Amino acid sequence: MIALLNDLTATIGENMRKYREKYEYTQKTVADLLNIDPQYYGEAERGRKRLSLERMVELCTVYKISLDDLIPVSTQAEEGDREGILSQIQTVLSQCTLDQLSLIHILAKDIRDFAQK
Repeated sequence: MIALLNDLTATIGENMRKYREKYEYTQKTVADLLNIDPQYYGEAERGRKRLSLERMVELCTVYKISLDDLIPVSTQAEEGDREGILSQIQTVLSQCTLDQLSLIHILAKDIRDFAQK
């Protein structure tokens, strides 16, 4: 599981760099837009640090992309995986603040509604 998370973090970092270079921004410029330390941003691009969900949403706004463009997610889950996935989600949610839960609720409804189209 840790290896999978590290791979995902590296892939997100690669995507961050790809869009930054596409817009011809420096790491410092993007870090300033996100109101984070430029060194931390550089580490995130190299897959050594992780941006918060809020910062990733802000980054997507800067680049006018969806979160799906930044975070590669397989949508091909098997129905038998449902209980395990729900359990993992519950574990994550139990550690969130009320503000984070509110944002997750909005995002979950958007994802559900998009998938129903």
